[in-house]
Amino acid sequence: MLLAFRLVMYALGGWLSMSCAKDIGGNGKYTLIGFGVGPIFGVVVLLWNSDSIRSLFRSQSLKFLLLSTLIWSLIDWLLHLRSDDLYFDAIILLGSILLPCAHASVFRSSWPRACLAMPLSFAAFECSRWMPDSSPGWVGQFINAASLWQGGYLLAMFGPPLPPINRR
Repeated sequence: MLLAFRLVMYALGGWLSMSCAKDIGGNGKYTLIGFGVGPIFGVVVLLWNSDSIRSLFRSQSLKFLLLSTLIWSLIDWLLHLRSDDLYFDAIILLGSILLPCAHASVFRSSWPRACLAMPLSFAAFECSRWMPDSSPGWVGQFINAASLWQGGYLLAMFGPPLPPINRR
């Protein structure tokens, strides 16, 4: 039951993030997207990270929510600075690096998982470019760049156990 709830929140979070980006950042402008997408992403991660409602309000959770908002706001600001396509991927990659680092630091979680989340979330975001324009409208609403990025992140941070690292 908890997994079903988390999956619904994931789908809703991806849809809300993309809607926020389109509504707030329409016409090629990225005005304050970070203050919308950051908290949405932060809440989805907290729902996947939490076992109880009480744990959502711990200082770690609130710190991560704040960091998620600040990181997405930084990404938003950088997109304002360099709105051309040349820097777009580098800016998204920066967010793909900073958010897992924030997660691992705040929650003292696995750094190997955070290192996996960096390329996986970025690669998932890039996969959105392969979506055909002829897809039905509802498909694009739920399978979009934001939901794919978030899916890569969640899979890396909360997915199946990683194989042990042999240190010799």
